[in-house]
Amino acid sequence: MDGYIWAIAGILLVLLELLTTSFFAVFLGVGALITALLTYLGITESLSVQIIFFSVFSGLSVFLFRNMARSLFARAVKQQYSEYVGESAVVEESIEPGREGKVLYRGTVWIAYSGENKTIEKGSRVIIEEINGIKLKVKTPQ
Repeated sequence: MDGYIWAIAGILLVLLELLTTSFFAVFLGVGALITALLTYLGITESLSVQIIFFSVFSGLSVFLFRNMARSLFARAVKQQYSEYVGESAVVEESIEPGREGKVLYRGTVWIAYSGENKTIEKGSRVIIEEINGIKLKVKTPQ
């Protein structure tokens, strides 16, 4: 297989990672790009050898770097929304234990859940503990 095909596949996989943020496709892309380079240099000529190199380099990069990349990006995302933590919101739809409800915060209705083992009734004030994506984890004030 031509090295250009491996290069194109590698670039497409890296671009795919930008859309998915799964921290998996990028490592397959790295494996494909390394295989493209080795093919271009004439080290891997047959398709079976290319597939072996692709598999080995992709597996090694996943094994060595995936957890590190996930922790770096997870930490950055968590810090991004810390400004809301500690602020209060009003319950718009009651929040039962283990289920989601809704709260009104800064004029917007958010999906909310609580780690408490009691129902938080509509109209109650709650404190935002953390933000997980588009959901707020809340608790009743002490």
